[in-house]
Amino acid sequence: MERNATHEDGQMLVQYNCQMYTCEPGLVDKRTEIVGEYPPYVYLAPYPTMDAIIALAAEGRLLTLDTLDEDEIRGFITDNLDR
Repeated sequence: MERNATHEDGQMLVQYNCQMYTCEPGLVDKRTEIVGEYPPYVYLAPYPTMDAIIALAAEGRLLTLDTLDEDEIRGFITDNLDR
């Protein structure tokens, strides 16, 4: 992931695909709430053509999930904030 002038470390993405997959109720709202607790370089965005329901990406790292696992999402973000 690229670095930019606003953050010395890379960006982090939390993406979801609720077009090709059936997402559980509240999935987007809960992820929005989780991502909102982190710095602004952690982005939440839809990715309607990806091959997973949820994907988290940081520089050199990728985690895909089939369900909303709040502990996994928070752990990935926390572990990769300074990458």
